[in-house]
Amino acid sequence: WGIVGPNGTGKSTLLKAITGQEPVRVSGGRVRIHPTFRVGYLEQKGVSGSTRTVREEVASRMDRIQLAKTKMDRLEAQLAEVAGDDALTALLEELAEAQEEFTAAGGYEVDAKVAKVLQGLGFQEADFDRGCDTFSGGWQMRIALGRLLLSEPEILILDEPTNHLDAAAKRWIARYLSEYEGTVLI
Repeated sequence: WGIVGPNGTGKSTLLKAITGQEPVRVSGGRVRIHPTFRVGYLEQKGVSGSTRTVREEVASRMDRIQLAKTKMDRLEAQLAEVAGDDALTALLEELAEAQEEFTAAGGYEVDAKVAKVLQGLGFQEADFDRGCDTFSGGWQMRIALGRLLLSEPEILILDEPTNHLDAAAKRWIARYLSEYEGTVLI
């Protein structure tokens, strides 16, 4: 889906209304999104102020993977303290489920996913461990875009995502979005 119109006609305001962003005030109508759906929104601003590395910043909203990893770590720590065969069996079964969740969420492919997105957006591997605050505003927008893409929301809302992209990155994002499994609104 796309919203097209000349500058100043309210495209960004409409996107903010859909996502519930302030200070937009809607006088009528209703936006209904399934309660379990995650909505990702790329505003027309970057990640200014972040002291994380590029790699850390883009991976910071990979929530499904982070939750599965936290659960796995907690269960692994409990293994050392468990007493009794029945308790051990139950804990091992729970750990196996947590490992399946981690695998299904793409936990073992995090580094490859991060590299694919960052390289697609024009970053060199040497840039991955640089601080976000060392990049210009345009490159910080690319970092914000990468973070949003890697969060894999069910509904992806992009407000002028190609503003700070060169031709190669524009081609890459077009291919990436054409394969996106969720809903995309630009």
